[in-house]
Amino acid sequence: MGDVANPGIPRLRSRKRQGRFVASSLLVLGAILIFVSTALPWWSVTNSGVITAGALPSEPFTATNNYFPGSDMTYGCSSSGCGGNFSTTATYSYMGLTHIGALYGDIEWLLIGCGIVALGGAALGIMGNFAKHRKWLMIVTCVVALASVALAVASPVWVAVGQPSACSGDSDCSGACSDWSSGATLCNSFSGSNCPTSVVGVVTYSSCSWGPGEGWYLDIIGAVVLTVGLLLLIIARRDSGSTQTPQASPAREALHEVEPVPPQSPRAPLPPGPDAFAWWGQTIGGMSSSPEPHPRVELEFAKRSKFFELKSEAGNRATV
Repeated sequence: MGDVANPGIPRLRSRKRQGRFVASSLLVLGAILIFVSTALPWWSVTNSGVITAGALPSEPFTATNNYFPGSDMTYGCSSSGCGGNFSTTATYSYMGLTHIGALYGDIEWLLIGCGIVALGGAALGIMGNFAKHRKWLMIVTCVVALASVALAVASPVWVAVGQPSACSGDSDCSGACSDWSSGATLCNSFSGSNCPTSVVGVVTYSSCSWGPGEGWYLDIIGAVVLTVGLLLLIIARRDSGSTQTPQASPAREALHEVEPVPPQSPRAPLPPGPDAFAWWGQTIGGMSSSPEPHPRVELEFAKRSKFFELKSEAGNRATV
């Protein structure tokens, strides 16, 4: 009945449903981006230069190592200095990088958990359009979505902080740090472009860089998407809209606004038949011999007078 009297209420409910649906869609999209990021490198090291071997002619090379969440990494080289182009996948333990492998193994589980939690939040958000107790369900949905955002944000931060220390803990990685004479190295910086010292007669570096890979950036994009979804869930829950309480017509309200008649001494009931009309005429004309009008007549007369008065005012406003 209230929805019919006030069309703003169904519009508000429709807007909330749309907000929950869009928020759930963003949570699903964020979860997909998080899952895809596990298949992309999160840290990369690329060195270019020239290999010199005694009397042999110098050969250019470009070597790249990619570090993925999980247990595997890839290393490869291109151009003639490497004997051709190749790329090989190996486990961190095989390469002697146990600390780095432990870091990216934990990151993989963190990302999987983040994606699952985000999908759970999306499912709860969709259920909110059909559930009976939406208030508590939306609170749980917001908490779940917040947890997915926290996991998505924690992953790249953990890698950025933990990668240099993990490299320092592995001798096969920290040994390469001794090739730098000064400045940023793999052991003290998550990203940089400082080249190691060239080894005369062996290798001369022309450009070097290391830092976050595509997966690291994609996770940040996924975290942003999840954050937007969380904000939409909060707005859909808190937005009360500009609804108005259902209003009855003034004429109808008049029948319920008349003050109740105080209790009086018992009187004889209103005479039936023609005597009732005579009673009305005497009461309205002020010719009643009774000192007070009958309570029922007084109440009914007050109601009807107020009704016609408000109805007349409404008609006057309509003509103006």
